[in-house]
Amino acid sequence: MVSYIFYLVIYPLLLILCVFMGNRLAARQLKKGYTWKPLGVENGIVGFYALLTSFTLVQSGTQSHERSNMVQTITTDISEILRVSAVYDHTVYEQVRLYYTDLYQFIKLPVGTTREKVVERVRSIDSLDSNFDQHMQQYLAAHPAEWDRISTLMAKTDRVESTYYRLMHSYHRTLPKMILWVLFLFSMCLSVLIGYISKNNGNRYRITSFIFVFMSVIIVSIIHDLDNPAFGFIRPSFDDIEEVMNTYNIPT
Repeated sequence: MVSYIFYLVIYPLLLILCVFMGNRLAARQLKKGYTWKPLGVENGIVGFYALLTSFTLVQSGTQSHERSNMVQTITTDISEILRVSAVYDHTVYEQVRLYYTDLYQFIKLPVGTTREKVVERVRSIDSLDSNFDQHMQQYLAAHPAEWDRISTLMAKTDRVESTYYRLMHSYHRTLPKMILWVLFLFSMCLSVLIGYISKNNGNRYRITSFIFVFMSVIIVSIIHDLDNPAFGFIRPSFDDIEEVMNTYNIPT
């Protein structure tokens, strides 16, 4: 939450301060009789900054899309398992329902904000899985002819777990912090440049500065939010999994 204070409060103030610094620097030089002429590289600098923000935003958006795809994979696999197991022996079906009832209690909880909490949840699910495997092995001991069905069921259940594990760990695979720091430095340098050019051109209105600050804050904040789904506003939705659970009358 502290990071959001920085991105939504401190960062905009820093950009505004940089615009003011560029403005004051130009005013001081104008008083001394210095003149400024564009070098022709200003548009290139802005273009490079735009390219960097676009690349970073696309990368963050791709990671967010991958998380959503993992959720859809989990949803599809759970739906298939519940649908197929319904025609199995009643004992097996009840164990499957019990397992996914307990598993969903973990899925619907917020993903841990630290790697340690993720590891702790993985251990809890592993314990749940071991209990499920034990019941399936006991069933196979009494019904060896069902080996193919049960082994397929257990393999699909393992795939659900592994996908969910990858999903949880993906919450902590973030962009290199250096990229965000480069965005900060570039945006502040551009703010100084915009303030400087605006003063030299005699612009009394700060519409360009305002738009640049506003766009920079919005884009960088979105990148940060996409990069931190554990506590951000943009995070994968598990509504589809809940709908599957409700379809098969699994307690949620």
